[in-house]
Amino acid sequence: MTLTIKRASSPATQNGPSVVGNELTILSTSIRQDAEGRYSLNDCHRASGGDPNKAPSEWVKNAQTKALVAELSQSGNFPSEQFQPLKVINGGKTPGTFGHRLLVYAYGEWISASFHLAVLDAFDAMVTGKIMLPKSRSRRPSPLSAFKTGHGIALLMGMDTTQAGLYGARYCEKKCGENPLEIMGITYQPAVEQVTYLLATEVGERLSLGSGRSAAMAANKLIFHHGYQEKDDRGHWQPTKKGAPFAKLDETNRQHSAGTAQAWHWHPSLVDALRADMATEGSVVPFAKTPEAVS
Repeated sequence: MTLTIKRASSPATQNGPSVVGNELTILSTSIRQDAEGRYSLNDCHRASGGDPNKAPSEWVKNAQTKALVAELSQSGNFPSEQFQPLKVINGGKTPGTFGHRLLVYAYGEWISASFHLAVLDAFDAMVTGKIMLPKSRSRRPSPLSAFKTGHGIALLMGMDTTQAGLYGARYCEKKCGENPLEIMGITYQPAVEQVTYLLATEVGERLSLGSGRSAAMAANKLIFHHGYQEKDDRGHWQPTKKGAPFAKLDETNRQHSAGTAQAWHWHPSLVDALRADMATEGSVVPFAKTPEAVS
């Protein structure tokens, strides 16, 4: 936690000329001063994070706080008729608890060790004339957030869900310092081989249904016959509920023109499924009577 000091044009007042006359800023929160130069402990509380249990109203109830205030009041440096080290204002335009810088030190220590150190550093910077710039604090993402980010990137790169999980865990380890799969006991997974999906032409050729256009026509008819695809209202092939686990819509090169077009591709396991279906049915390949467009 870092405090910064911003120079103000107002003149310094009594009881701490090296401090009063500067505007204290804690983590972008300006710390107000009253007419006697006391600092707003409420502003300090907000700068520290605003824990309700660390509010100034709780601190002033502390027996040690009361003893410290009494000691400062009797030290002779604070004439009782002109200045008191602690002042609590209820109501009005500027309500709150205001304290001398020594009480700011004590209040900071009561809040936390890190905040106390930040207070000491800030006042030291004011005395020496150094301006402390706020340090940039890079926040680590949560492991879940980092894993989801890495997993999503891997999926966009065309990896399957298992591979994406592995790379998501690696990404999380780089960003957060921990690998969630290792924490869960998943210390090793075999590398998953990339699967190349097949066009209808390639399905037909693997089933020895011909080559080129004739293989595509025969394959489309066979895939349709066994319930893996059907035609939509525009006459385009679409996978059925049965065929959806095997299908993936992907880009393919146009055969007779430049560029690419989207076409349904089939997982190689569909070839085995079709062989099994044909063996069970004991049928021959149901060729189409009229040529059909290649998908």
